[in-house]
Amino acid sequence: MRKGDYITTISGRKFWPLDPHPEDVDIHDIAWALSRICRFGGHTNSHYSVATHCTAVSLLVPEEDALWGLLHDASEAYVGDMVRPLKDGMTAYKQAEDRVSLVIANAFGLPLEMPESVHLADKRIVQAEKFLFTNQTVCEDLSTMDEDIAAINKALETENGPVDVYLKYLSRFQELHQYSIATT
Repeated sequence: MRKGDYITTISGRKFWPLDPHPEDVDIHDIAWALSRICRFGGHTNSHYSVATHCTAVSLLVPEEDALWGLLHDASEAYVGDMVRPLKDGMTAYKQAEDRVSLVIANAFGLPLEMPESVHLADKRIVQAEKFLFTNQTVCEDLSTMDEDIAAINKALETENGPVDVYLKYLSRFQELHQYSIATT
């Protein structure tokens, strides 16, 4: 008997957020959900998805860490996203999110610990996103964000709605997963 209740994903799979198993993980479900979840709780000047954010992070890290970069927020496909002030104070949510992240890492053959390069790229991208998509950050010297903004722009290229974001995320996954398989 699985722990807790399940969600039904877009592919029709059952996924138990409180009792996740690697065989329940599907990259299409992840890409679909992340392409529809808006960053910053939706408080952006245009829809900017978690999938696009993850694609941008994957472009900033060394190639050997890029798949982790793409999947670093993949747990949100199964547990949803939560604004940072709540997430930081909700230990049960954070534990469930961490458990799902470990299962996703396992499902795709990633090291269980996220590489430091992904943490650093994520922090950099967040600052550039706040500048570009919200009114939270004023930047007097844009040159400090050149590389980050370039990664975001590359991730946004030819983006025309959530289906395009979904397909672009899947394409990036296939590219990186093939690299990951070839180097192991």
